[in-house]
Amino acid sequence: MLVTLTNSTTVTATTLNADASIARIVCGTVVEFQPGICVSVQYGTVTASAATTGDATISAVTLANSFVMMLGTYRDQTTYNLIRDEAALTLTSTTNVRLTRGNTTAGDNITMGFVVVELAANVFKSIQKAIVATTAASLTGTATISSVNTANCMLAYGGMRQSVAGTSDVRHFGYVALTDATTLTVTRTLAGTTEITNVAITVIEFQPGLVKSRQSGLNTIASAASQHDDTISSVDTTLAFPTFTGINIGATGLTANTRQYSTGKLNSATVHRADNGGTPSITRSVGYEVIEMAQVGGYNPNIFAQLSAQWQG
Repeated sequence: MLVTLTNSTTVTATTLNADASIARIVCGTVVEFQPGICVSVQYGTVTASAATTGDATISAVTLANSFVMMLGTYRDQTTYNLIRDEAALTLTSTTNVRLTRGNTTAGDNITMGFVVVELAANVFKSIQKAIVATTAASLTGTATISSVNTANCMLAYGGMRQSVAGTSDVRHFGYVALTDATTLTVTRTLAGTTEITNVAITVIEFQPGLVKSRQSGLNTIASAASQHDDTISSVDTTLAFPTFTGINIGATGLTANTRQYSTGKLNSATVHRADNGGTPSITRSVGYEVIEMAQVGGYNPNIFAQLSAQWQG
């Protein structure tokens, strides 16, 4: 599914094929910045037509001040093929968003939704982009970034891709965490044989005083359950929002997407909820952060005008 903010009051989700027997749910957050914080916000789609890459042109941005986030995906095939189903987004130039996936074949097309945000230079200390990858034989992989204050950071998810075809879903999926001031770590449930997990992620470090709290975790739904609640330290839900940093699953050889893909949302001031469309006999996990912005003088003059729980995950 693709998701976009179609006007000032409407979030629209679009699927490639209608099916009255299947409910499709997307969870998330719409964040409105105070005037002057965003230089530009651009929504769009990018398609790879029988190719491993595709490009979309955007209006020019300053690369050092900008980041891209994934807003859903669909592929025009009914045959399940994870290496072709999943892709990652990167900003390759001031005017280009690129989609990359691991494999393709004739007539196999994939489309991803995206939003590119350019922030004013005085809002952040750094914006660092990375592809965090495992090796074929490892459970984890790391990427090194310039040192940040982790308490002032958030992660922007750009999607996931596989470098090598394989047969095991559990070896493809992974979630990313900011494990220390200079390290991003991707973790999956099972080491690969040929499968390599790649996650596109951006670390945004805000200026001191703008982030009140940052909490992160992996919310795991137990086998045969449909959801799970993680307890977090209390936040002001009018100034807090969740981010999505990837998924893990606990079994191999799956074919039903409802068993794999789970959503994450801020369910209350003290609860992050992971939800899934089924109750299979496997665990399913959602990587997440909860970011609470600070208030200054009774309101926050620099960041968020409002937060409303609408879409993420």
